[in-house]
Amino acid sequence: MTSPNAFAWASIHNAPVAAAIGAGHAALAFPAPTNPMGPFTFIITQTNTSTGIGNGPVVIVSEAIDANNNLSFVIGNLIIGAIYQFSVEAVSNVFQTTAYSAASNAIMAA
Repeated sequence: MTSPNAFAWASIHNAPVAAAIGAGHAALAFPAPTNPMGPFTFIITQTNTSTGIGNGPVVIVSEAIDANNNLSFVIGNLIIGAIYQFSVEAVSNVFQTTAYSAASNAIMAA
C-alpha cells in the first residue's frame, strides 16, 4: 500500500527543472532520494498546460545519474508549441511507499 509523502525527498521541496531541447524533446533533472528506503522507481507525468490535459506517463528517450546523485531524463513525443509541466513520483521498491514532487517549471516544446 502506498501513502503520499511517506519518506523525505528533496524534490518535494525543490521541483524538477525542465528545459526544452528541440525536436519535441525536453530535459528533466532532479535530485534522487537519498535514504535507506531505496531502490526507487520513478514515474514521470507530464501535463500539457496549453490544454490542461494530463498526458500520464511520458516517453523516456534516455536517463542518467551523475556523481552528485542528480537524475536527468530526456522526454520525447511532445507536441511542438505546447506548454508542459512535469511531476515525479518516487516509489520505494522495497517498502512500497511513495513521495511526489511539486510540478516543474513550464516549458514550451520546440
